[in-house]
Amino acid sequence: MIILDTNFLIYLAKYRLIHLLDDVRSQLAVPDAVIEELEMLSIKAGKIKDREAAKLALSIIEKWNIKLLECGGNADSAILLLAEKNRAKVATMDKILSESLRKRGIFVIKLRQKKRLIMCQ
Repeated sequence: MIILDTNFLIYLAKYRLIHLLDDVRSQLAVPDAVIEELEMLSIKAGKIKDREAAKLALSIIEKWNIKLLECGGNADSAILLLAEKNRAKVATMDKILSESLRKRGIFVIKLRQKKRLIMCQ
């Protein structure tokens, strides 16, 4: 299982890089807190491009039928809890979350140079 973070989805949507996840589609999951963040950003993000990216990320989640994980709480704490519970990898661009995950031995997937995914532990 690969849990997707809000900023990772926004980044992929903003730069039209969602195709990088094609090979792992069946493994993708999103916490309900990430959906809530995306919905809020699709309405209230400061930049139009960010609002559009949030809307695109939500439509991709629906179109690809990405698994929804219920957890509650804020997105980062939900991701940490769910990743530990499910022994999942996490796709994120957030440095603080990334560091917390790696300290717990959870693999982190990041995007490099807007063209390839890399996994770190």
